[in-house]
Amino acid sequence: MTKTLRKGLRRDGQPCRALGQPQCDGYRIAPADTTQERRPRGKALSTAYRAGKSILSRLRRGASSRTGSAAAAAVLLCMALTILGACSSPAATPRSQSCANTAAIADPEPARLVADCETMLILKEKLAGTVTLNWSLNRPISDWEGVTVAQDRVTELALTDQLEGIIPPELSQLTNLEWLDLGGNLKGRIPPELGQLSNLRMLRLDSNQLTGGIPAELGQLTSLQWLLLMDNQLDGEIPAELGQLENLMALALSGNQLEGHIPGELGQLTNLQTLQLEDNLLEGHIPNELSQLTNLGNMALSGNKLSGAIPLWLSHLTNLQMLRLSDNQLRGAIPAELGQLTNLDNLALSNNQLRGAIPAELGQLANLQILYLYGNQLKGRIPAELGQLTNLWVLRIDGNPGLCGPIPSAWQHFFESEDLGACED
Repeated sequence: MTKTLRKGLRRDGQPCRALGQPQCDGYRIAPADTTQERRPRGKALSTAYRAGKSILSRLRRGASSRTGSAAAAAVLLCMALTILGACSSPAATPRSQSCANTAAIADPEPARLVADCETMLILKEKLAGTVTLNWSLNRPISDWEGVTVAQDRVTELALTDQLEGIIPPELSQLTNLEWLDLGGNLKGRIPPELGQLSNLRMLRLDSNQLTGGIPAELGQLTSLQWLLLMDNQLDGEIPAELGQLENLMALALSGNQLEGHIPGELGQLTNLQTLQLEDNLLEGHIPNELSQLTNLGNMALSGNKLSGAIPLWLSHLTNLQMLRLSDNQLRGAIPAELGQLTNLDNLALSNNQLRGAIPAELGQLANLQILYLYGNQLKGRIPAELGQLTNLWVLRIDGNPGLCGPIPSAWQHFFESEDLGACED
């Protein structure tokens, strides 16, 4: 089964098939409204149960010929409770289905695969909601939608853009699961039981309608390489326990309602290549511990409430290809040291409170294609060295009324005039 990430759009409008590619800006899918689950009221549930039980008791005290009536009363009792959400009919109870001696499992029947099959049937209705999945005892489990079997165990579950239920905690029973990719319109919370899936390498739950916090138990998934939870409605703080995911290569939490500080413990993720925390409610300084992420190629922190200065240590992350810090409350000057990030192709610092001149050292960023500096308080002349950025195809420096002087000739196609006005020397 091909392990491809769900498509997004590149900056040029073409498909983007891998999170963190230099030419990709990430994923910005607006979350849909959350539908609140309606639960039965405790008093009504208790009253219905007592009434039905009383009828059943009276019938049982009669002659044995009335056994059929007693059975009927039992069914009526269950039907009453079903209306209140407390009872279900045998046909709707996946737990009663056995995969042994069925078409789902080929002979000989591996006990562990039989157990996985029966777990999947329990998960089916909870995951799918109103959507139909072809998981059936009449079909080999290897032909079930989104299911991959290897060495007599279910190892992958990939159902994207087609689910409308919840994430059941029973997923934790699929103990050999390595790849879990669930998408569509899933609601509810992320169950902490997912932290028991010790073999998991991919956990992708993005672009759903998930609510609540990120379970700290996910920090137990020490085999995890990709944790992708962006574009949901998750809130609370980023758990410090995520810093225990020593094999993690991509952490994408953008497009949620996460708050608080960025945990310094994330600096322990020394294999991390992609860090996407954009469009949340995060505040405070960018923690110095992130300076240890020397393999990082993509740092996206835009759209938060981060404050303080742009850290000088960013210049040590020489593998960076994308640095996005726009739409925060960052202050001070643009560090000249950013000119050392020679692999950078996307630098976004717009809509902050940055002051001072544009550093001439940015002219050393020979691979730069996108430069956003607009909406700050920058002033002075545009350095002539920036004319060396011959690969630049997106430039915005507007919204800085203090900028002045001639525009580099290589940039003049971005502007209507050849200069920004006279400078006050």
